Amino acid sequence: MVNGPQVCCSSSVLEAQNKNHPDAGSFIAVPAIADSVVTVYTAPRFNLEQPLVYVFVALPLKLRENFHPKGEVSAYISVILDNLVTYSEMWEAPTPSVSNLKAQFEEIALNAWPSYTQVPHYCVYSKEKSSVCSKLKLGDYAGNGIIYERDEYWNKPATIPSQASVLLMSSKLDPAAPYQYAKSLLNALDGENKELVTFEYTAGGSLVDVGTYEYLCGSLLLASYVQINGNLAKLDKSCIPDEKAALNWTTPITYQYWTLSTDDAYDGEFDASLSEQ
Repeated sequence: MVNGPQVCCSSSVLEAQNKNHPDAGSFIAVPAIADSVVTVYTAPRFNLEQPLVYVFVALPLKLRENFHPKGEVSAYISVILDNLVTYSEMWEAPTPSVSNLKAQFEEIALNAWPSYTQVPHYCVYSKEKSSVCSKLKLGDYAGNGIIYERDEYWNKPATIPSQASVLLMSSKLDPAAPYQYAKSLLNALDGENKELVTFEYTAGGSLVDVGTYEYLCGSLLLASYVQINGNLAKLDKSCIPDEKAALNWTTPITYQYWTLSTDDAYDGEFDASLSEQ
């Protein structure tokens, strides 16, 4: 999908992301939409009549280096690939100005993505001949931009193939990917073989806790989904908490130390040394 004549080094990026044999079942972790990572599963193709199952599950991902441990986790992060997909698929064209995007950002009480800071990056990647990019003069280099053209399927509801199914996961407390948009996506998908699993109290990622990197219920659902070849009727949902269960307000002591520098999240005194433990 990324590889094409308009894209510089795209084949190398994809090859680096996936070194498995093309005919083997594989998981590919590809940082894609804004601050998310998209996990894609492709079923083995030894039998051409065997249905191919594709799973797309997004989980929030903090891209800043100081939020990531060194080693295996950071190996799956490609800022170039993230920008490639963001600017090709999501960015408004022609690009709004820095001042317009900054004004929108400052009007919102809670916003995790200062998109106005990425306008220069967009102009570098896209080589767009707009008034905004022309003033910045950042795309005046030889060669193609790092971007691909939008095809006839862009920004249109997808039709679920007869041999496939779609599993969506969302959390009602996710501030970066609001739950109502997961419902909108479910309704927009053309087909009946689809399901949205809703978590009442997870704050973001449904697969892995972005703070502790512990596996969550979503990981078990994904494993079950792959094992049953995408048959939603057989999906093992035993790990999903009861919707009527009360939210546990107890804050783990390690979180209290790291984020609040206190031993009591509600009535404790501030102690800067605790965050260093």
